[in-house]
Amino acid sequence: MRAIARPIPDEPPVTSAARSIYGLFIRRRYGREIEQWWGAADVYRMRNWNADTRVGGKYSVVVHRADGNDLPASGKFLELEQPHKIVHTRKYEWQHPSLGQRETTITYRLDPIGTGTRVTVRHEGFLGCEEAAYEHAEGWERVLGWLDHYLYYEFYFPKN
Repeated sequence: MRAIARPIPDEPPVTSAARSIYGLFIRRRYGREIEQWWGAADVYRMRNWNADTRVGGKYSVVVHRADGNDLPASGKFLELEQPHKIVHTRKYEWQHPSLGQRETTITYRLDPIGTGTRVTVRHEGFLGCEEAAYEHAEGWERVLGWLDHYLYYEFYFPKN
């Protein structure tokens, strides 16, 4: 199934994406392993991921762009119902061109299906920032593609 990533026209605008993932065991994916699959050298890579993965715990990460710029972000975990749901805030520690430093909320739903797990991402907090909502929708489609690719090759062609 192809990823579906698009802003949903409700108030406030949100970004939503879904993808079926092969043989997914996501509960061990939301940690330092993120740096292995989240990104591509010609776009950006996630670096310096640090997280206290419990409700109320904080995280920080640096987005290292292909042009060499480092863009830090951080947030707090609001809900952790592993392995089915993760909710956290995100705030850029730099001036995003269409979002500024507004705090947004991201919900990951993980639902078992016949071929693995469906990952649905809902990114909220774009009221008045339609351009940012569309930009993030495209970004989530790309991120889910990276995860799908990583898990497919890890499952069918393990390195160990």
